[in-house]
Amino acid sequence: MASPEEVSDVSTRDMSQYLDEMPGEKEEIVKSESGVLYTYERMARDLYYLTVRFPDLLTVNTIGSTKDGRAIYDAVIGNPNGASHFIVVYTQHGSEHINTQLAMRQIEYILTTWTNGGSYGDKTFSDIFSNVCFHILPMANPDGVTISQLGVDGLRTEAARTVVNMCYELDKEHGKVYGSFEDYETKVKANANGVDLNKNFNAGWEEMDNNVNYPSTDGYKGTGAVSEPETRAIVSLAETYPISAVIGIHSPGDRIIWNYGAEGDVLNAGKNLAETLKALTKYGMVEESHYTKRVAGGMAEYFVSERNLPALSIMTGGGTLPVSMSYFADIFGRNLNVIPAIAYLYDMPTDDEIAAAEAAAAAEAAAEAEAAAEEYDRDEDGYDTYEEDQDMYDENDGDGGDYYYDDYGNRRYY
Repeated sequence: MASPEEVSDVSTRDMSQYLDEMPGEKEEIVKSESGVLYTYERMARDLYYLTVRFPDLLTVNTIGSTKDGRAIYDAVIGNPNGASHFIVVYTQHGSEHINTQLAMRQIEYILTTWTNGGSYGDKTFSDIFSNVCFHILPMANPDGVTISQLGVDGLRTEAARTVVNMCYELDKEHGKVYGSFEDYETKVKANANGVDLNKNFNAGWEEMDNNVNYPSTDGYKGTGAVSEPETRAIVSLAETYPISAVIGIHSPGDRIIWNYGAEGDVLNAGKNLAETLKALTKYGMVEESHYTKRVAGGMAEYFVSERNLPALSIMTGGGTLPVSMSYFADIFGRNLNVIPAIAYLYDMPTDDEIAAAEAAAAAEAAAEAEAAAEEYDRDEDGYDTYEEDQDMYDENDGDGGDYYYDDYGNRRYY
C-alpha cells in the first residue's frame, strides 16, 4: 500500500495554497454540477474550505490510507464527548460516487443552518447536536471512485493499475464483462485491490461462498476478513467511540434496507431508526435477513450481528451505476435532513427515561400535596390538628360559654 506522501496526495499538501480559489462568503462551497466530476481532489479541497469557514463546527481527520495512497476522511460534526456517536459511510463502492456529492452537500447544509440558528423539529441544530457526534465518511473508497470516474489513467501507482487490468481479464474469463474496458472501468465497485468492501467485514466471512473467488469489479470478499485498509478504517473508528448506530449510503434503489437478523433491543432500535428515515425520505422499507453463506461480509451485517448495534442501508437514486446526475436533485431533496433527523431522534428521551421522569414528577407532586395538607391543618395557635385544638378548649373552658366548630374544625364562641 502506498502512503499519501509517496504519491503526493492532496491531503498531505499545504491546503492554504488553495485559499485564493475558495468560494466567497455568500457562495456555496460544494457544487453539484451536471457534467462535472466530483473527484477525490475536489472533495479534499471542499473539506478544507469547510473547516476554514466553520472552524468551530467541523473537524476533519484522516483515518486511513488506500492502496493507491489516498486518504480516507472522517468529517466530525457534533460533540466529540457526546453520549451517542454515529458512523455514516458513503461510497463504499466506486461507481456509487454520486453519494459523495450528497454527503458533502449535507455537511455544508448542516453547518450553514447551524450557524444561522436554524432548527429541525422543535429544536435548534445547536441543541440537537449538543450530545451526539457524527463521523461522516464522504468517500470510503476513493481508489474505486477514481477508477470509475477517471479510469486506470487516474491511478497513481503501477501496482494499482495492474490490479484493475487483472480484474478485467479475470471477469472476462468468468463471463462478467459484456462491454469495452472503458465501460468496465466506469462500473467498478471494488477498491484498488479488486475487493468489494461490502463483502470484507467479519460477519460470516469465513463461510461465505458467492462464486467470486478472485479479484473482480464486485463481489470478491478479499484474502481475509477486514483485509482492506478501507474496512479497517471503519472498524477502528467503531472501536474508538461509543457508537449508537451505523448507516451506509448506497445506490441505486430508493429504499431503506434494515433488520439484518437483529433481535431484541437492537431490532427495536433499528426499526425505530428505519421508520424515522422512511417518514423523512419517503423511501420504502425492506427487511434483510441474517447473513447467509451466499450473502455475508457486509458492513450492516457486521455491526448488527457482531457488534450488537442497529445498522441500515439507504439506497439512493434510480437507473444503473453510475447513477446519473439527473437524479441528484431528488436524492438531495429526500435526504437533506437525514443526519439532523437521526440526531433529533437520539436526543429525544427513551421510554425508560420518560417513565422515570413521570415517576419522579408524581413523587414530587405527592410530596407537595402532603406538605400542603399539613400546612392547611395548622391553626393560628400552632396546634397540628383540630382534635388537639378541641381538647385544649375543653380543658380551659371554665366559663361554660356556648361554642361551635367552624368549617375548618376550629372551636368558635358565640
